[in-house]
Amino acid sequence: MSKAIYLLEGEEDYLISAKLKELTGRISNPELNLEVIEAPFAMDRLFNALQVSPLLGGDKLILLKNFKATADNQDGLIEIFNNMPGEVTVVFVSPQIDKRSKLFRLIASEGVVLEFKPFAPWQLTELSQWIAGEFTRQGKEVSGAVCLRLIEISGTGLRPLHGEIEKIVTYIGERKTVTEADIVALAAPGEKNIFQLLDALRQKQLALAMSVFRNLLNNKEDMFGITAMLAKQYRALLQIKSQPPQKTYNHLAIAQQIRENPYFIKKCLADLHRFTILELRQAMEKILIANKRLKSGRSQPLQLEILITELCGQ
Repeated sequence: MSKAIYLLEGEEDYLISAKLKELTGRISNPELNLEVIEAPFAMDRLFNALQVSPLLGGDKLILLKNFKATADNQDGLIEIFNNMPGEVTVVFVSPQIDKRSKLFRLIASEGVVLEFKPFAPWQLTELSQWIAGEFTRQGKEVSGAVCLRLIEISGTGLRPLHGEIEKIVTYIGERKTVTEADIVALAAPGEKNIFQLLDALRQKQLALAMSVFRNLLNNKEDMFGITAMLAKQYRALLQIKSQPPQKTYNHLAIAQQIRENPYFIKKCLADLHRFTILELRQAMEKILIANKRLKSGRSQPLQLEILITELCGQ
């Protein structure tokens, strides 16, 4: 590992941990040549760590955890890094750093900046692909619908999802394909999530919808992410309802037609009878109005509580 500066920025700790494991694996004798410094730290400590040569030769990795760039520490850090020994790699781990700062500009130009954001609620396709990739790495096959079922039960956090994937892979043994039955039998329920809110709204269960929403609020769920998912659901319901009435609906054909996940469409079809076309058009209008109000800076939780109440027909 040659001289380098890395910035690992973001709140998805599972992916950050995986990257740190990769970087640590590149140095020789990590038990001797890895030094972890928790912020806040005195500049002298970092300076001294840089001056100590790697033991038994090779490279050295210095990890600065929970780092926050301030006006007081940037100039000193820049000076230190401009004179950093060639066999040393420094890794910053920070939830967020000001991209206008001198330190960020230095790392961006001279080192490597990697951003690790949690998947947004509307990034179901990307998250399903990540899950499928994790199964593939362990020699298993899984469909997008089964991945979505796992997300619905266990949530969107990568660390708990990884744990569920490990458990499922162990359970099915030599069998190559992961089924929905495996997910239902094994996956541990996560915290109340956006999918439970969508279910409650489709079934017009106001009390349950409010309970789930307040849980999302406590977990600091992005308000715009919630409205995006609501729009996605009611748009799909409206697209299906606008088609000529059918005795039986083929969820696979509809999913392909409107480019949505088949499992998601199957759930929409189960509750389609609860809505008229007029109700669904009005729901889309209400979501649009609520989204505009959110952007105007008005009380976000209140705006969504009003929206949820209206969507449940109250």
